Amino acid sequence: MINLEETLIPSISERCKELRESYGLKMEQISDKAVISRIEKGTCPKSGNFITQTVLTDYVNIFNLSPEELIFGGTEELEETLQWIFDQLFFSILQKDLVTDANLYRNVDRVSVISQQAVLSMAEMFAEYNFQRYNFLKSDEAVMDTINKKMDAYLSVGGIFFNFERDFRSTPINEDTVIDFLDMEKKLWLMCKEKMIRSFETNVMSSLFENFVYSTINSTVNLWIIKNFCGDIVPTVVEKMKSNSIFKLGLLSKQLLQDFIIEDLPESYQKTVPIKTTRTAGTDIIIGRRTRKNNKKLSANELKEQARLCEIAMDMIANDEQPDTELLAEFEKYDILFEERPQEEYIREESINSVIGRATSSKYNGRTKNHRPILETGSPIFEVPNNISDKIIDDLFTRWYEDTHFNNQTIPGYFTNNSQIGNTLQEYLNNNIQIIIESIIHTQNNLLLFLKEEDLLAFAK
Repeated sequence: MINLEETLIPSISERCKELRESYGLKMEQISDKAVISRIEKGTCPKSGNFITQTVLTDYVNIFNLSPEELIFGGTEELEETLQWIFDQLFFSILQKDLVTDANLYRNVDRVSVISQQAVLSMAEMFAEYNFQRYNFLKSDEAVMDTINKKMDAYLSVGGIFFNFERDFRSTPINEDTVIDFLDMEKKLWLMCKEKMIRSFETNVMSSLFENFVYSTINSTVNLWIIKNFCGDIVPTVVEKMKSNSIFKLGLLSKQLLQDFIIEDLPESYQKTVPIKTTRTAGTDIIIGRRTRKNNKKLSANELKEQARLCEIAMDMIANDEQPDTELLAEFEKYDILFEERPQEEYIREESINSVIGRATSSKYNGRTKNHRPILETGSPIFEVPNNISDKIIDDLFTRWYEDTHFNNQTIPGYFTNNSQIGNTLQEYLNNNIQIIIESIIHTQNNLLLFLKEEDLLAFAK
C-alpha cells in the first residue's frame, strides 16, 4: 500500500514553518499553539489527522494560498510526489508474481497485486526485460538484480581500472536476471507523467478537499491507483506503445518466450528412430543416367527440350499411359528412360539429429505455393567405383530424393513410442528462438538510444 500520508508529513511540516517564519508570525497567531508546534515538528497524532480541516483553513486564510498547495506543494513538488508514487509501484516489476508468491514480501495487499500487473504490462514492452524476467522466474531469487548501464564502464584513476557499478558490490551481478531498472522507469514515467498529473488533480485533489480529512489521503490515493492509474492511464500508454514497431519488439520477445520455448522436456536416451520406406510398384522416369555416366553436360537448348519432354513423361505416368515408338525414341535421345519399379518395403534406423537436420534443410516440401523447380537442383555428388552399375547409382539418387523430399517415408509410432523426435525438435527450437530473441534485444536497445525526453513526453501525451 502507498503510504502517502506519512510521506507528505515532512514536506508539509517544513512548508508550514517556512510560511510562518517568512511572515514573522507567532504560532498562536495562526491557530492553537500546541497544534502548530506539533505540525512544525512533524508529529502525527494517533488519529492520523496530521492537519485538520480547521487548521488548514487557518493557513489558507492567513497566507492566501490554496489548500492543495499547502498539502501537495507547487507544480514541481506535486510532480515529485507522483514520481515517487510511480517509483513505488514500478518497483514490483523486480519481484515475483505477487498473486502466487506474496509470502516472499512484506505488506502485499490488493493494491500491490493489481498495480504489479499494470506496471508489468508496460515493462513487457522491453525485450531485454522479458528475457531477464524469464530467467528470474525460474531462479530462487526474490528480487531481480539491477544495474545502471550508463555507469557500467571502466575508468582509470592513477593507472588503476575500476567499474562503479560492479567493483563495489558485496555480491557479483547476476547476469541472467539483471536489468537497468532506472532507464526503463525513466522512459515509462515520462510517458505517464502528464496523464498522471491531470488525473491526480481531477480525481484525487478535487474530491479530497471537498471535505478534507488528512487520514483519508491513503484510501483516496489507493483507490485512484486501482481505478485511474491501473484501469485507465497504464492501458492507454500500453496501447500507444503497441502501435509503435520499436516497442512491438518487446511483445514479440514475450510471445516467443511464453509460447514457444519449452524447457522441462522429459529425459530420454533414445537417439534413433525407425524410418519405414514403402515403395509401391509402378514406373519410374530416369533422367540423365547416360550424361552422368559419361560425364557429359547437355547444352542449354537440350536442357530446355529435356525439361519439356520430362513434363510429358510425368503426365503419361500420371495417366497410366505408355509412349509410342517415336516418342520413346525422343525420350531416349534426351536421356529420359522408363523403368518398371517393383514393390519394396524396408525399415532402417536413423539418428534423430539427422532427421531434424533433413527437416530444417530441405525446401518446398508440402508448400502450396509453386516454388518447386521442374528439374531438381543441388543434387549430391557420389564418389563411386568406375564399374558401378546403373541400378546402384539410381538407387543412390532415389534414396537422396526420398530423404530430401520425405517421400515414401513414415516413422512408426510417431506420436507414441517414437515421439522423442518432437522433444529433440523442441531443443533445436529453444536454441534458435533464444538466438532470435537476442537479436530482437540488440535491435530494440539500439533504436531506443535515439530517443530524447521530449520524444517520450510527446509520445503518450
